[in-house]
Amino acid sequence: MKKLFYSLLAVVLAACGSEKQAPIDREALVARNNPQVSSFDSLASLSVGNGEFAFTVDATGLQTFPLVYKKGVPLGTQSQWGWHSFGNPNKYKPEEYLKEHDFGRGHKEIYACQFKEDGRQKEASNWYRMNPHRLHLGIVGLELGDDVKTSDITDIAQTLDMWNGVINSHFTLKGNAFDVQTVCHPQMDMISASITSPARAGVKLHFPYPTGAHADDACNWDANNKHTTDIVFENAQSAVLKRTLDSTVYYVSLRWEGKASLKEKSANYFVLTPAEDKLAFSCKFTSAFPGTVFESEPAVYTSADTLPTFAETLAAGNSYWNNFWKNGAAVDFSHCTDPRAKELERRVVLSQYLLAIQSAGSVPPQETGLTYNSWFGKFHLEMIWWHQAWQALWGHPELLDRTLGWYETVEPVAREIARRQGFDGVRWMKIASPNNGTRYCRKAFRSGASIMSKEMAVFTFITAFNSLPLFHFSALNIISSMFFWYRCQYQGLLKQYCGNATHIPAYRSSLCRVLSGPGYSAGQSTHWLYLRGMPRGYWNRPGCPRMYRRAYRHRAHWD
Repeated sequence: MKKLFYSLLAVVLAACGSEKQAPIDREALVARNNPQVSSFDSLASLSVGNGEFAFTVDATGLQTFPLVYKKGVPLGTQSQWGWHSFGNPNKYKPEEYLKEHDFGRGHKEIYACQFKEDGRQKEASNWYRMNPHRLHLGIVGLELGDDVKTSDITDIAQTLDMWNGVINSHFTLKGNAFDVQTVCHPQMDMISASITSPARAGVKLHFPYPTGAHADDACNWDANNKHTTDIVFENAQSAVLKRTLDSTVYYVSLRWEGKASLKEKSANYFVLTPAEDKLAFSCKFTSAFPGTVFESEPAVYTSADTLPTFAETLAAGNSYWNNFWKNGAAVDFSHCTDPRAKELERRVVLSQYLLAIQSAGSVPPQETGLTYNSWFGKFHLEMIWWHQAWQALWGHPELLDRTLGWYETVEPVAREIARRQGFDGVRWMKIASPNNGTRYCRKAFRSGASIMSKEMAVFTFITAFNSLPLFHFSALNIISSMFFWYRCQYQGLLKQYCGNATHIPAYRSSLCRVLSGPGYSAGQSTHWLYLRGMPRGYWNRPGCPRMYRRAYRHRAHWD
């Protein structure tokens, strides 16, 4: 009788407590978190991109004042394929930065190391750390005049419309109003822009030489003698520029609408000047000439591909981003009473946009995405967890799938690293970069905890993290556990490489322990939001109900 009473009571309480939720107004959710800029602020640059390519702008909507933003969030133009290496006149070889270590496992282990002692080994390790480095592909900004300063520009009103993937910029200079729209094509390494102003300002294309520095904007403006930019194809409405930096070559294609002329202002500096109040153009960056090349001396470039117009690019961008926001998970904090909820919602929405444009490409993400260089522009494999695990869990597995194929590409290198260190299976490098477009640098520089793996096969250095105390590593535990579950469930790689996947439930249970552990609040962490990407009933299991109670208490609205 008592069991029947409690069962009926549970049904009544459930019926009384249930309320039908209206679907989230996703467009309103995204729109109220659109970033807005009203002044020049080197920490408030905005970006458009597609995961393979990103373009960051200042308050004018283009890259007009790159030096003003150099020490803040720089105005980058970066891609997954754009890399450069300085010459190697001393003929350094990879084996020169290898060093034996004995970690008590019964055999010597050979690692790539950063040498501190002066000598050839230090020089070799430094050269390979620096090369290759990611390129800044070129500044595309407004040509307002050499004497114009940011203080001369007024009435700034700029908005990143994340729902449509477009930056709308308005400002006034010397009494002339400017309206600029900037968008990135979702499938090409290309931006398009529309500029309307009676001032008829031109568009500059200014190309730097790389710095090779560990962390900066990758722009050396004092080395014009080390690189060249040549017009190799031109007609009334388009042109193709060939960039040559040592052994690196890439191309910049332009298409403009309306009357305009392209002229060289100085070395590696070109200006597209309109003859009308409105100028629309598209600018595409490619590693190969986008058309037909007749191999001769000199080569003859003909039949350059026609780029999409601004209107076509805008429509493609709108469609892509509308679809992005309409699909996958969403969370609405507008009914939360916690004063921190608004800021948490802003971070959740903006993080999705930023990671989709910066960290959803064919190789793992750089720590700083495609905005500026850190670690010479190379990518770190832990960024797969930090920057990409959410993609599958929030209903965007296609973004993660762009990257995961990279592991199969570099598997032979990872197997060679394992063999070199005396292990079976594979050992993934910590830091990597494309080398000559086909191979990948074997950079697993050992410093402290940089070498995190044990003698297991694919991805098993996660075990080391799961064995650590759950303090600030708990978020990494969550992300990595989910990532491995996804990869095993949908790709089968763990089973392919390890022979079984019996440890996956243990990862899932450890995930529940982390989420239901002490110290959680909606204002302190957003990582619990990853849960919503899983099947609705999955988390209704022992160890997890506390998380549900917390989510309900903060009145987060899921969709």
